[in-house]
Amino acid sequence: MKHLTFLIATFLLVSCSPQATPLATDATTSEQSSPSNVEMITLVSPSGTETKMVVEVADDTSEQEIGLMNRTSLAEDSGMLFVFPDSAVRHFWMKNTLIPLDILYFDAEKRFVSRVTMPPCEAEPCTTYSSYLQAMYALEVAAGEDVTADVGEGWQFR
Repeated sequence: MKHLTFLIATFLLVSCSPQATPLATDATTSEQSSPSNVEMITLVSPSGTETKMVVEVADDTSEQEIGLMNRTSLAEDSGMLFVFPDSAVRHFWMKNTLIPLDILYFDAEKRFVSRVTMPPCEAEPCTTYSSYLQAMYALEVAAGEDVTADVGEGWQFR
C-alpha cells in the first residue's frame, strides 16, 4: 500500500510540474525523459510566417554526446536544439539513435545553412552527417515532421 501511495503522489507531483509534457520516450527504461532545459523557439520563413516548436536545449558536451540516443519517439512539433560555442562545420552520427531524424543546421545569426535526413545507424561504423557550411546551431526533429518540412533557404529561428 505504501508503494501505491508513493506512486500516486509521484504521479501527481510530476503531472503538475511545468515540464510535465515529455518530448520523447527513452527505450532503455520505457519511461518518458524529463528534459532539464526546455525552450520554445520560433522558426521564421522568408515571408515572415512563424512556426513555434518546443525544444530540449543541449548546450554542453555531455548533453550533446547523448543527444536523442535511445529515444523511441519525439512529440509532434518538438526536437532538440544543439547550441555550440562557435561556428564550424558540424558532424553528427546516429549511434544508438532509434528513430529517423532530420537535422537542420543554422549559422551564428540563426539563419538556415543546410538540412540532412539521418536514418538510424544499423551497423558500425555509423555514417556521419555534416552541415554544408559552418553552423553554430543544429535542430534535430523527427524525420518528415510537417512543421519543419518547408524549412530551407531564407529561414531563420529565434
